[in-house]
Amino acid sequence: MQSASPRVWGLRILAAVLVAATARLVIVDLAALDAQARNLGPLVPVVIARHPLVLGARIRTDDIVVEQRHRSQVPDHALRTVGQAVGRTVRVAMVAQTPVQSDNVSAQRAPGGSIASGFRAIRIADHSGIRPDPGTVIDIIASFQTSSSGPADTSTDAGGSHANTPSSVVARGAIVIPDTSTQNSHQISGTFSAGDSASAIIVLVRDREVEPVAFAAAFGVITIVLAPSEEACCATK
Repeated sequence: MQSASPRVWGLRILAAVLVAATARLVIVDLAALDAQARNLGPLVPVVIARHPLVLGARIRTDDIVVEQRHRSQVPDHALRTVGQAVGRTVRVAMVAQTPVQSDNVSAQRAPGGSIASGFRAIRIADHSGIRPDPGTVIDIIASFQTSSSGPADTSTDAGGSHANTPSSVVARGAIVIPDTSTQNSHQISGTFSAGDSASAIIVLVRDREVEPVAFAAAFGVITIVLAPSEEACCATK
């Protein structure tokens, strides 16, 4: 039997070395992955927002998904099941692919649970034609008819002083929130303005702004103006 040439033996040795090196790399990588998994903790279910959830939105089944994530990557107050989230109202806006936390949604499955202390939700007629989407930040301007002797009324503006001009800003940084249905909208606010419900919107304002806005809705004409998101009346995430 003819023996293998030195070149063949060299190739065999090189192949054996490559196999051993590859096996060692695989073992090292597997060990690193195992250590990382132990450090991150076991996989646990967590409710994730499929898309951005705006302030005041009532969470539906198609708004969320349950994913498996490592325990160390899941906030302590994250919801774990669809049933825990569906029907609750967003109190702090959330971006897509973030865990839904109990601190960010209402404790009750009702629109009123979305209103934080110091704020109120009120329905107003939108005569601007803008039709802002939920989450839009707006300023609310009231206009009053004037006579030869001056303004017909002296409404109280958002800062607590009296407006002596035909038009004045009665609410700054108001946030448009979803109007889930006309039937249950009374649960969001006990105050309504006159006007066509088809062009009405529900906005979140500071509690001190409710009276001027309601007065303007009853006795004047309301105009909404788009405002920067940084000027929203309440913090969002």
